[in-house]
Amino acid sequence: MNKSEKSTYLTQVKKQHLIAHEALTHYPLKIKEIELKRYAANTTFKVTDSRNKHYQLRIHPKEWYTKVVILEEIKWLKHILKTTNIVVPKQPIRAKNDQYVIKCQSQSESSSRYSELFEWLPGKKRWRSINMQYAFDLGALIGELHKNGQSIKIKERYCWNAESLVGTSKAKYYNVDKLSDINKNQQSLISQARNAVYDQLKRYEKTYKNKSGLIHGDTQPNNILYHHGKIAIIDFDDFDDCGVGLYIYDLATALHAFHQLTKGNKSKKYEELEEALFEGYSKHMPLEKEDIQLVPFCMLGVRVVTLGWLERHKDNLRLRQYYGQAITEVIHHFKKLN
Repeated sequence: MNKSEKSTYLTQVKKQHLIAHEALTHYPLKIKEIELKRYAANTTFKVTDSRNKHYQLRIHPKEWYTKVVILEEIKWLKHILKTTNIVVPKQPIRAKNDQYVIKCQSQSESSSRYSELFEWLPGKKRWRSINMQYAFDLGALIGELHKNGQSIKIKERYCWNAESLVGTSKAKYYNVDKLSDINKNQQSLISQARNAVYDQLKRYEKTYKNKSGLIHGDTQPNNILYHHGKIAIIDFDDFDDCGVGLYIYDLATALHAFHQLTKGNKSKKYEELEEALFEGYSKHMPLEKEDIQLVPFCMLGVRVVTLGWLERHKDNLRLRQYYGQAITEVIHHFKKLN
């Protein structure tokens, strides 16, 4: 970012802090410290109270999810805690009005947005230390989540099918056929890539109707913690993407991260991480030939979805710097498939 962009970004962050302070007035806590952890689609803060107890405050974008949709995410979290040993944060802290989800806004905003406060989940994220055991554990975690999702009814969170991932008028994030700041040749190739993925996913959906269900939606290492030797999946900022969709998409999201990790890294082999992920997943859920054959198109789909997500959030100057790279990645991997 140049000097002007950095100034604008800091103004955006300051606004998020103001919203956070307003949101925290809804809770019976004496706040000692507020620390920004992430400013992306959602904004998350680490909050410390006067007793040195830690919480995570999540603030949603304006007009993104309805309260009903957010409550269904919480419903699944509660179900996971009740029926499995998967490590996830406890249900949100109730506000003074006894609600899990509250509305908040800063004085400079005309519209409100939703937020929730969770207990802090300790642990560390891993990247360079990712190995076959990590991939196996993550695969098993994803498989257990998918199996658990089959035992709960969700009505509102239908968001990860072919139409919402890589469709046009119904795309969840953005119709990538209409990108900004891109030349005609790039747009043509990206549209071809989107269409190729769409055709494959649509065919798969129609043929294998039992291979969709409740999924996490963003199972990549940035959303995974290790604590005392246990793998944990954090809900704030990433369980936010959970919904009904293709099971294989969750695996493709993890594999996309593994591909990034192993690119140019002689000490790690993508194929070994992929095999370990599949092996772990198969402990809980079936994985068949037709699923594995779809993986390259699903991974391209992850890249297309990421590009649409970045286009939607181009007002966030820190995210904007990844836009050009995302365009290049989609085109490169589309050409590799042809």
